[in-house]
Amino acid sequence: MIDLADVAAEKLRDNGFTDAKTRKLDELKGGGIAVRRIPSTKTADYFTGQRQIAYLFQVVVVRADEQTAIDECDRIASLLPTLDLKSKNGSYLFTSCEVYTETQELEYPGFPYVYECRMRANITTTTGRI
Repeated sequence: MIDLADVAAEKLRDNGFTDAKTRKLDELKGGGIAVRRIPSTKTADYFTGQRQIAYLFQVVVVRADEQTAIDECDRIASLLPTLDLKSKNGSYLFTSCEVYTETQELEYPGFPYVYECRMRANITTTTGRI
C-alpha cells in the first residue's frame, strides 16, 4: 500500500505541526490536521508493471481561530513541496510534490474553522498497483 499520506503527516510533525495525522475528518472536532488520500490519476504504464501516478492528497486544518487555520494551511502548502516524501515501505519512488489547489475554506457542519489545500505528488509505483 502506498504510504505517501503517512509520510507527509510524519514530515509535517517533524516540522512543528505536531497534531498532523492520517485520519478521518470526524476525528477533528476538537481541532487538528488531517492528511487524507483523495482520488489520484495514473499518468503512464510501464512494461515492468510500474505506474506513474499523480498522487493527490488533501491536508485539512481545523482550528478554533480562522486566521490560525488559514495561516497554518498556507504554511503547509508552502512547506510540502520542499520536503522529500520518500516512501518508508518502498511502495513508490518519489519525484516531486506541488500545490494542486491553494488554501480554501471547507464546509464541514459542526466544526470550527476548516481550511484545506490539496497537493499533487508525482510518484512511480514499485509494484504496479495503486
